[in-house]
Formats: sequence, C-alpha cells, structure tokens
Amino acid sequence: MATRCPATDKPPSESCIGTNGWHAVLPSPKSFSRLEGSQTADWLVIGGGYSGLAAARRLAETVPSDRIVVLEALRIGDGPAGRSSGFMIDLPHKLDSDSYTGSVEADRRQTIRNRLAIDFVRRVIDEDGLDPAIQYRTGKVNAAATEHGDTLLAAYRNHLDALSEPYETLGADEMLALTGSRYYRSGILTPQSALLHPAAYLCDLAEALSRRGVVIHENSAVTQFTEGPPHVVRTEHGQLTVPKVILAVNGAVAAFGHFKRRLMDVFTFASLTRALTEEETKSLGGEPFWGVLPADPMGTTLRRLSGPVYGGTRVLVRNRFILGSKGSAFEGRPINVITRQQRESFDNRYPALAHVPMDYVWGGRLCLSKNGATAFGEVAPGVFSAACQNGLGSVNGTLHGLLAADMATRRNCHAGLIAELTAADPPVRIPPEPITRRVGNWVIRRRETRAGMER
Repeated sequence: MATRCPATDKPPSESCIGTNGWHAVLPSPKSFSRLEGSQTADWLVIGGGYSGLAAARRLAETVPSDRIVVLEALRIGDGPAGRSSGFMIDLPHKLDSDSYTGSVEADRRQTIRNRLAIDFVRRVIDEDGLDPAIQYRTGKVNAAATEHGDTLLAAYRNHLDALSEPYETLGADEMLALTGSRYYRSGILTPQSALLHPAAYLCDLAEALSRRGVVIHENSAVTQFTEGPPHVVRTEHGQLTVPKVILAVNGAVAAFGHFKRRLMDVFTFASLTRALTEEETKSLGGEPFWGVLPADPMGTTLRRLSGPVYGGTRVLVRNRFILGSKGSAFEGRPINVITRQQRESFDNRYPALAHVPMDYVWGGRLCLSKNGATAFGEVAPGVFSAACQNGLGSVNGTLHGLLAADMATRRNCHAGLIAELTAADPPVRIPPEPITRRVGNWVIRRRETRAGMER
C-alpha cells in the first residue's frame, strides 16, 4: 500500500514520494514473469512503454507466426511511459518554445504523424477490447492565468490560423465552467487531442498482447547486450538469443551503445489527489473530465479524472523540470521542495480544496535532444531504434514503435514516414553531462521564473 502524503498543515515527507499514482489506482494490473533461463525468439522488443508495446502490437499483426518477446526493466505501466500526464496531443507541442510552435510546414507534418498515433491507439482499444475509458477524445485546453499567458495564447492562436486548424477561444467564465477554478483568464480548446490513462493503457495492451501470443517479461532489466546477429541479451536471471531487436528504451538507448552524448534526461513531477468526496466534488464544480496545459510550457498542467479506472474523482497536477544525470531524478533540488510547490499550485487554483491531501507524488523521466531530433532507424544490422520522443512519448513513442516494426519487417507500410524519419538529421552532440546539466538547469530555472503564476 502506498504511503499517502499529508495534508497541507504538515510538511510532506520523503516517504510519500515515488509511488506512481496512475499505476497505484489500478485495481489489479496483470503481472508478468521475469526472463529466466536460456531462450530464443524471432523478435525482441526491449522496453514495455508506448514505443515497445506499439512495436510488439504491430509485429503481432504482420508476423503473427513469429515468436515475439518484450523485456521490461520494471513493471508494465510503472516505468516512465506509465508516469506521464497522459496527453495525446495531435498538434505540435515543443517544450523548448514559448508557445509550443514551430515552422508551419514542419508542424503540419507533425500533426499528421500525431493523429496517426492517436488513431492507432483508438484502433487497438477497439480491436483488443480494452476499456474505452482509457482514452477520451475530449480535446485539450491551453490556459492562461496572466497577461504573459494571454500573450503566448495569442501567438498560439495565430499559429493555429496559419495551420488552418480548428479551435475555440474560451473566456474566464468558460474556463470557470470547465475547470471549476477562477484562476484562469482565457483558454484555447483544440478538439482533436486525446486524454489517456497511461498505466491502464499499457497494462491492458500488454495483457491483450499476451493473448495474441506475445511473450512479455517484466522486472527483466538488460545487463548485457552483445550485437550480432544473432544478438545476445542477458538479464540477471536469463539470456535471450534473437536475430532482430527493437530498442524502445527512450533515453536509455545510449546504454546500448547508440546516440551517446546526444540525449538529455529530463525529469518532471506530478501529484494526484485522493478521491474527492461527493461534497468536495460538488464544491469543485466544473466538468467531470478535462485536461489543461499551461500557456507557458514551464507552467502547470492539470487534469480532472472521473470514473472507476481513475479510482474516483481526482485532480492531477504536473509541473517542475529537472535536467538530471543518469543516476538520480532529484539531483540538485530536494523532492520535498517540489512537492510543496505543486501543493501551492493546486491550492492557488482550488483554495476551497486546500484540505484535500495528495495520495501520490512521483517523478518521471523524459528524453530530449538538443535539436528536437528523434533517435530512429536501423543502428546496427538487425537492431532498430525507436527512441528519444522529446517529451511526447504517447504520440511520438507510439508512432516510432509502429514505424520501427514496419521498417524491421521490410514491409512497404508507412514507407513515406519511415523515409522522412531516417532522412532527418540525427540528434546533435551535447557537451559533457556536468556542463549540460548545469547550464540546462539554469535555463530551466530562468524559464520557470519567467512563467510566474502560470506555474
């Protein structure tokens, strides 16, 4: 049983940190055995997140008679993918920009790719009989709490006009009707994004894959990888020999000898309230299910969750970024400080719920490259990388896993997208880790300060 964080009249302790709330609220996620003994397979997918399970699902469709194995270092749904905020954003969403925007033509291409991933997840949910409540096609709102935020939303609105994308402008009263909070001045609703329960999706998809004959091993971290072919993978308790491997490990791909000194580990943090009582839910007001992104990328993300798969009615708060080393998510900033800051962000928006404790507080890892490039392609004979999702693991990870499987099977599916990704510039080199971490965290702190009350 996870330790609950204390209410606001007591400082949070580190004992309440680290439990992934998404995974903890699931009633009974299926367990999979660890890899043991010496085995062989036709395909190995390393990583059981968005990329890895999308790749395995695609392989199960295209080479159903082959033996497909997935190795996950942790529990399915409890790794970085299952710790995300669960937005499947159809439009471009660049964390290193002021208003998530880039060039018009590049963003149009990215929108097509993002929507392909969203549609793939919906198809998997329908075909494999997953709980439909895992994904809601409700759209998402970019919200402003300050004049600075309004300025950023105006730039975002102009970019949407250039893209010919539909949107709805929301005023303060409409934001109150949606969120139950008077904190926001304005918002922009874009209707085609989806909201996902990340851990439930990954756990249910893994169970569906096992019914299709895919062999899944969790708690099976790779300790040694010898490239062939055949490739030999060792874990603490087992060994697997296989001709083709898909590396769906995001920033950990460097540990397999590829894209070294080109990827950055960034940690972000989330808090999830306990289930609200009927009286608290009535006090909260607003709509039962929505997702709000900040106008400033360094601001606070909010989601309201309702239904059995979410353990009742809860509110999720996500903010704060740390550019970390490979060893620690919390280096340079005590986690209890971040927890208090998230508590403050929640209380600013919902002062009437300041007494409601946070059930779970956790951190999650995402991977960025300096130039926004992905680590995709055949990196060695029979070894395919679907890594570095640049903060959009749900859509980029799903798509890259799907495309890596198509590339590895040499089928003429999505050939144009595969050619586009393989022809793109790779991640550029970055300075040594201490320099990158020090400078990167200085930039992050500066941008978070500029975000002000958007955070």
